[in-house]
Amino acid sequence: MNYIEDYVVFVLCLLLPIAVGFFFACRGQRPKTTTEFLFADKNLRSWILALSLVASYFSSVLLLASVAQVFSFGLQYIIFALFAYWFVAAVSHVIFIPMFHRLQVTSVNEYLEARFSGGVRYVGAILFTVTYSLYLCLVVYIPSQAINTVAGVPLAVGIVCTSVACTLYSALGGLKAVAWTNAFHVILMVTGLVTLCIVGTNTAGGFDHVIEVNKDRKRMLLFDFNPNPTVRDTFWTLSIGGAITVIPVWTVNQTAVQRYISNKCVGLARRAVWISVPVLIIITGLACITGLIMYTVFANCDPLMTGAIQRSDQVLFYYIKHHLQHLKGLPGFLTSCVFAGSLSFVSSGLNSLSLVILEDFLKKWSRRIDDFDSVKSCQLVTAILGGTVMVGAFVLHHAGDVVLQVFSGLLYITGGPLLGIFTLGLLVSRANAKGAYLGVVSGLAMTIWLFTGAQLYPPNENFGPVSISECSPEVFNKSQAAMINNTKITYQYDNPMAGFYSTSYLWYCAIGWFVTMLIGTVTSFLLETAEERKVGVDPKLLFPVKLWLLSWLPSQRRRWNSKTGLPMSDDKEDWVQLGERKHDPGCKEQLPVGRNSYRTSVA
Repeated sequence: MNYIEDYVVFVLCLLLPIAVGFFFACRGQRPKTTTEFLFADKNLRSWILALSLVASYFSSVLLLASVAQVFSFGLQYIIFALFAYWFVAAVSHVIFIPMFHRLQVTSVNEYLEARFSGGVRYVGAILFTVTYSLYLCLVVYIPSQAINTVAGVPLAVGIVCTSVACTLYSALGGLKAVAWTNAFHVILMVTGLVTLCIVGTNTAGGFDHVIEVNKDRKRMLLFDFNPNPTVRDTFWTLSIGGAITVIPVWTVNQTAVQRYISNKCVGLARRAVWISVPVLIIITGLACITGLIMYTVFANCDPLMTGAIQRSDQVLFYYIKHHLQHLKGLPGFLTSCVFAGSLSFVSSGLNSLSLVILEDFLKKWSRRIDDFDSVKSCQLVTAILGGTVMVGAFVLHHAGDVVLQVFSGLLYITGGPLLGIFTLGLLVSRANAKGAYLGVVSGLAMTIWLFTGAQLYPPNENFGPVSISECSPEVFNKSQAAMINNTKITYQYDNPMAGFYSTSYLWYCAIGWFVTMLIGTVTSFLLETAEERKVGVDPKLLFPVKLWLLSWLPSQRRRWNSKTGLPMSDDKEDWVQLGERKHDPGCKEQLPVGRNSYRTSVA
């Protein structure tokens, strides 16, 4: 950003949504109860929840990574958005949203204590707290470092502004301020991407030229049905592996569950999920188009090969600096749109982390914390976490590339095992705490082993054809320039496990989930005591797979209880009376109900 107009626009675009957050934080009385602070008094609209869900998932790191993915490997990444998000929404709709609404938990880990033990609850809480605390440092650091490298904006400015702003309105206004700010950030992000696609298409020579260049260099191939899991991006990897990778974030992650139960009924939460899917597809699609534009612009002078940038996720800021700097104000606006992803993700993370620390640690250690003290504790924890994230971002600046890789892979390492212990409890009626412990430890060991092996034995990767033939003499000596077709990084290893370590990163969660489920199930059956089998499990904590499948048969009446989301049967023996359903006038999405009780047996 070379002009004062850019900085003015950058500051204004970020201050506007932040001002919205402060408005809801300071308007009237500040939140005095945990329901008001952590769940916005359960009075958020579906579209606000939907946009907040999007903001809680699509960080600036993911935005830059999506652009870099298409820039480096081609358009096949769009398969991830077209297939994975719909599947994840369906899983949330059927299984997890009804369950968490039925139990009305505050922390998602309360389910683990009710299903297994308090120790398993601590395992889930520690995994989430450590993973998200470290990942928030990365979300603050990556865009700040990228804009510092290619635009000269001081690193401290990006880190301090992001951390302080998020901490202030998150601590003052709670989820309501966070959710409304998230909504404005998503709108800002979409507006920026649309603007970037329009302007970028013009600078690249037109949309037809963008398609022609990428098509000629075989970067528009979408459907690669190669079943080999070591190939980075195939149809199966992006659709199945990608879906399982996203499922933990949208089903058992505190940020998502907190929003599911921040409303009055199941219908509102389901509506929010389905609204969020097309928004996610639009954002991902725009990011993919941006990646194609970046490749077209730099098709004959690749900035990675010339050393102008160190990582492919810096290509967007590099393009803004060198190709849009003459358009006063636009670089500042586009930069603010990327930073909006950081602000929204960090504020959501701080709010959810404060909830988990309060409910899973502070209240477990001190039973005398009342509702008023809980709000004050959450605000204090949010402030401490905000400061910790800011310090962690500065530490990352002095850390090596290995540390950055570890932080980037945290969600892939812990997501599968964390999902595994929840599905183990939901789907396996004889699962017990011993199985949960060994299952999650085995799953974590497997994903850590796989991730570590991938760092020691990097997988072979096929990049798109790149060239430096048209670089200026200052950038590269033309006499040395040559077209590089089917650029491929090939490693030769003697280790027989090198092939296993080359497994695509999108399969990590699936492998961790499978190992956790397998070891957890087998261990539970082998170590189950007669007393445990006699006592059984509260049916409210299980998902009735058999009944759900039967409910789709033509001979069965497919009716659903609006409070539970569980299938209902006419067989009186299968009914468990759990109290009358009270109609909530604040919930307009009341689904049809056949009886005043719901079926929970899992025969």
